[in-house]
Parts: sequence; structure tokens; C-alpha cells
Amino acid sequence: MMQIFHILRQFRDHRAAGGGASALRLVMYQIIGRKRLIAIRINGLDVRVRSGTPDINVALDCLHFGEFSEMTRLAGSAEVIVDAGGYIGTSAIALAQACPGARIIVLEPSAENYAVLCQNVADWPTITAVNAALSDRDGRAVLYDRGSGEWGFTMVAGARDTDHVDALGEIDMISIPTLMERFSVPQIDVLKLDIEGGEKAVLESADQWRDQVGLIVAELHDRIVAGCSEAFRHATKGWDMIPFSGEKQACRNPEYKTREVEER
Repeated sequence: MMQIFHILRQFRDHRAAGGGASALRLVMYQIIGRKRLIAIRINGLDVRVRSGTPDINVALDCLHFGEFSEMTRLAGSAEVIVDAGGYIGTSAIALAQACPGARIIVLEPSAENYAVLCQNVADWPTITAVNAALSDRDGRAVLYDRGSGEWGFTMVAGARDTDHVDALGEIDMISIPTLMERFSVPQIDVLKLDIEGGEKAVLESADQWRDQVGLIVAELHDRIVAGCSEAFRHATKGWDMIPFSGEKQACRNPEYKTREVEER
């Protein structure tokens, strides 16, 4: 009964966002429990989601309910945004809408999620997709399914919030310095981290890149791996904490603007 209620609420929200016939088609597949890739519209934007996954919730949060409105306000006139944990690309689209002058590099390690992401961002020339996980080093790692849905895949083998994980296969890892070198970006104005516990390793490597990053907006997952919040505090020591609603934390590098002014 609760599942039906949840599906009907999705249908209501999707219709309110201008879903039209696609909202009905999606809810039908949701009810019968079939996984299908479906083209939908949200506030005039064409996106693709998979029934039987968290996709529609994520898409609505990003493109209808304004999950990233605070982040885009803080981003201002950002020129480079790194979106680590891009899932199906709707967060990158929301950022591209709000920051049309920014280059957005979005990372997603899951091959299946990445395939949907690529379809969704294909018409956005300012978005570059990377099929890799942001980490503290370059190399290969195993991606795990925690049983929380396609949005919850992690590189953490011993996730604290579950007794069982399934290995999905090996993925590529890339560090922030390598990412910057590969795409010829000397600085990252905004670094968004939502990587299911993987942020701990990234933040613990901050000595390699913290001077080149202006703002970090991170969702911290101590429930998956202990020490994420401590790693965030250490990585942003001396930075300005910014009040942020919900589960995300934000910190701005006070020296970053000074360098930009000096360079002009």
C-alpha cells in the first residue's frame, strides 16, 4: 500500500511539473514493476528516466523542486563546476541552466547510470561527462550495490549502513589533479560531492588540490563510512562555513577570490 501511495505521489508531482502523457506511462510501468527507459518532460526539459528506479525522484528534485537552487546561488559566475556523483545527469542540467557560462564536468562511475546520463546531457554543450569515480588517486576500483537503488552505488566495500553488498564490477577512478590536467582547467570554482562515502578519500587528499578550489558543496555519508565529516572539516580548515539546508555542507575558500582579483 505504501509503495502504491509513493508511486501516485510521484505521478502527482510529475504532472505538476508538466509531465503530461509521460507521467501516466511512467506510473504504469512503476505499478507493474517493469524497468524501462522512458522519455519524459519536466518543466519543458526532455529527460530520460528508468521506471523501477529512483530516477524520477532525482529528476524532480533537481529540475522541479530546486534541490540545487542554493548551490547555484553560491556558484554565482562560476566558470568551472565539477559534479562528482552525477547519476543520470539532472543535477548537471540544473547547474547548466543556472550557470550558462560555466563548464560543467560531471562524473558517474556506474556504466548503466552513465549511459542514461549521456543521453540526458547530449544537448547541453557546456556539460562534459566522465565515466569514472572521483577519488584520491587514479586507478581501478570495485563498485558495490548497497541495495538502496541505482543512486546508492559506492566504492566502500564495508558500508556501515548494510549487512550485504554486491560487487557490480570494476570502474575507473580519477583524482582531482588528474581531472584538472586532463581537461586543462587550472581551477575549480565549485566542487560538488555526492559520492556515497567516496568523499572521505577525496577530502583526505585535499592537500593536493584545496588551493585550486573555490567552493565545496558536499553531502557527507558517515552512515556509510566513518570519518566523512571529520575529513570535510580538515579539508576546509580555515575556510568560511556557509549555512546550507538539507543534508549538504558548504564551505568557501577565502583565499580563492583574492587570487582571481590579483589575476585580472
